[in-house]
Amino acid sequence: IPGGSYRILLPLLKQTVRNLEESGIGNALTGPVVRGDVETVEKHLALLQRDSELLTLYKNLGKVALEISKENESIDTVQIETLQSLFRSGL
Repeated sequence: IPGGSYRILLPLLKQTVRNLEESGIGNALTGPVVRGDVETVEKHLALLQRDSELLTLYKNLGKVALEISKENESIDTVQIETLQSLFRSGL
């Protein structure tokens, strides 16, 4: 991936794998989507605008994390709707 922009995803992916090994898929996810941290997701999307492949990957993974978060009831309705909108539009 050009420019090494993938590096912003590495900490999230590493922690997710550790959590998956220890707790299973439902409790394994970490990061701004699971926390409902809209501001951080917006920053990530803005940074990833330069790399369309990574932007698409981030949005697709975000959608999956959002579905799991909805099932776990870890975020509220406003956060869910806002994140859904961000993943559809990019910003």
